[in-house]
Amino acid sequence: MTDRLRRALADAGAAAPMVDLYEQALADGRRLRRRRNGRAALGATIAVLLAVAMPGALLGAGSEPGEFPAAGGIPSLPDRISTSWPWTATVEQAPAGPAALLINQELGMPSSVTFPEDTIAAVGATANTYRTLDSGGRMRLGADGLLSPDGNRLVEGAAMHDLVTGRSYALPGVNATTQFVPLAWAPDSGTLAVIRETGQRWKDWLVPEAATVGLLDLASGDYRPLLDVTAQLDAYLGTPAHMAAFTPDGSRLAVQFGDKITVFTRDATTWSSFVLSHDSQLAGKGAFTPDGRWIAVVSRAACCSDQPGQGRFPSQWRIRLLDPATGAERPGWSLSEVSGVTALRLIGWWPSGEAVVAAFYPHPGSSAQWNPATADPNHDQWGFPNYYEQVDRVEVRALATGGGSRELLSLPDTVYGVDIAENILAHGVVRPGGDAPVRPVRTGWLVTTAAVAILLTATPVTVVLLIRRLRRPGRSSRQANPARPAADDAEPT
Repeated sequence: MTDRLRRALADAGAAAPMVDLYEQALADGRRLRRRRNGRAALGATIAVLLAVAMPGALLGAGSEPGEFPAAGGIPSLPDRISTSWPWTATVEQAPAGPAALLINQELGMPSSVTFPEDTIAAVGATANTYRTLDSGGRMRLGADGLLSPDGNRLVEGAAMHDLVTGRSYALPGVNATTQFVPLAWAPDSGTLAVIRETGQRWKDWLVPEAATVGLLDLASGDYRPLLDVTAQLDAYLGTPAHMAAFTPDGSRLAVQFGDKITVFTRDATTWSSFVLSHDSQLAGKGAFTPDGRWIAVVSRAACCSDQPGQGRFPSQWRIRLLDPATGAERPGWSLSEVSGVTALRLIGWWPSGEAVVAAFYPHPGSSAQWNPATADPNHDQWGFPNYYEQVDRVEVRALATGGGSRELLSLPDTVYGVDIAENILAHGVVRPGGDAPVRPVRTGWLVTTAAVAILLTATPVTVVLLIRRLRRPGRSSRQANPARPAADDAEPT
């Protein structure tokens, strides 16, 4: 090797950058640890999400609409139901079609955006599907909320909820000065008997100045007035469940205000009117018998006074049939009486002739000294129209003529309101009920569950990494490699 070549190689080596092998090794180790910890965190997150989702996927298999064929797809009434899950999807998120019935239910947990405390559950007409509508306890089914005879829609005040499409919209004709109080559905599910209120708006409330009972056509929005009730604005608060009923063919409508029942034809003609005693009221939306010849009223009397402290409400209820033309009672006809309840509402008729009723029981121990002879109808704590305010549970029973009663639908104790589609009762078919499926799940619950799962997974991993970092020995100061020896310009001898 020549002297010039040796000097060139020495200059090239001196100009080459020095490599800190120690720091490079530390950097490579940190990079490998980050990759390993990232893979572990990702795997743990996937495992948690699978653990959360898999039970619902397995338990909810077959819970989609139409996968529980019941009675050959014929509209039918389940013999029992459960309450829905707190995470059950809403009608808006996953509409399941017509409902056999709706229930007011308490879920027994603090209310929140994700978990409502009070809600409405819709049970499918031909399958054991469950969907929910959030009400916050504002809507009492059968009173403030009415299920259509075909089970397709729920009307609540001025709002309509379509159970088939999941859409909600305002009733036709509602505006800043007009609102409606729904009273009853016509059998064709296309017309509503309503109270039309007009007045001035104060904040979010309409202060009524005039009111009429009439018929609202939902397709065209046409309104046909039947009865001016402006002078009785305070007489119907809280009693829509017992104020109106259509005949099964929809040709006539019975309306009660105060103690007077008036029967109208669909062309707004007064067909008849008669007066009831203070202890009686229109039985409910199913007041007319299936043949339309008789109209039912519920009457209440004091009872059970010889059982103090037993927690029974001291009242006894019975259903009477009257001639809608004259108000005369049908002789020789009777149903089983129901005692110990605060209210009894006639929902409809079973094909066998049994009257299907909802019996409302008060909270245990809430027995009141109630006397129908002395109670003030307008200020009686337990009288019309206030008896729905103290309800603990509901029973749906079929009352037979001549005596006899059976439970038609088993409801959980946390149910405090119910409404059943009339078409379901007309079919007279009972199917095996079932508990609410785990799926489908409401969107808010899915998002919350995923966020919680990620948080539960990421937090421990982050803590471990921080602890390791804090426990790591102090890094050595960067040390340069020993100085390279000077190149020897002389050739070795």
